[in-house]
Amino acid sequence: MSLKVGLAGYGRRGRGHIRAINEIETARITSISDPLDAARDAAVNEMNDVSVYASVGEMVDSGDVDAVIVAAPAHLNSVVAIDAVERGVPVLIEKPPALSLEGVIKLREAAERSGSKVMVAFNRRFNPLIRAAIDVIRESGQLRQIVAEFHKDIHDFTDDPRYSPTIFDLMLLESPIHSVDIVTHMADAAVSSTGAIVKRTTSPYRDVHAALIEFENEVVCQFTAAYTAGGRLERYELHGDYVSVYLEGVNQGWVLRGGERSELEVPEKYENDGVAQTRCFVESVLSGANYPEPAATLETSIATLQLCEDILGTEG
Repeated sequence: MSLKVGLAGYGRRGRGHIRAINEIETARITSISDPLDAARDAAVNEMNDVSVYASVGEMVDSGDVDAVIVAAPAHLNSVVAIDAVERGVPVLIEKPPALSLEGVIKLREAAERSGSKVMVAFNRRFNPLIRAAIDVIRESGQLRQIVAEFHKDIHDFTDDPRYSPTIFDLMLLESPIHSVDIVTHMADAAVSSTGAIVKRTTSPYRDVHAALIEFENEVVCQFTAAYTAGGRLERYELHGDYVSVYLEGVNQGWVLRGGERSELEVPEKYENDGVAQTRCFVESVLSGANYPEPAATLETSIATLQLCEDILGTEG
């Protein structure tokens, strides 16, 4: 059986999901929805044998899709997704699933009413390097401390007409939310306390974020996200029982043990994060099973958005 997938949003992120689907033999893109005429025209010209629609509701009502991937602009993900969720189809929604904790809760309530199973595309959870790093720490004992950084230049967004000003004062929910989510996944426990500093420095928007987070299992995390940076920078440290893993971005890592440093080895079983995430979604939908670890769901996303709001709520 081949899963018929409808794609909501034919932009950069949407094309990324198409590439991932093309790697999976048991799924294919059959329909695309986008409110922009130009995007629908591009889909017709660039894709083979797909139907196009102006809205995700029309696409689902056509009966031509078994599941939907939502790849809308960040500030519209929940607005687009709700029409699919309320119709009861399985949904893979891009991050952030909403721009507020309340928005994610509303999506979960809609999913509970309709029976829609929703997975959230926090793809760092499937990143081979991050998965290998977690394995190294767990094999040697317990995780004790995390350092997580995700920095960008805010002008990459404010100067780009593709981005809505709606997101400019909530930039923690744009790219750095990947780090917030992966930290909660690494710690594997609920947050017990959060202390943070959030400031507006070189722009009218919140562009400096720093937090010290403790989890109920006593894991401690230092998190920072600066939109005053000279460019994109993502970095992680995981410290366990006398073993540490350093990740430079999500493409290179080292293990430090007994004073000796070695390159982090990634098992062959861990494939590309985008493909692995999509495969998890497709296989779960086809089997009718719940999304397994390490997949993010609306429930785990509630914890992620709660932590984001706790950080943002400390602005002073």
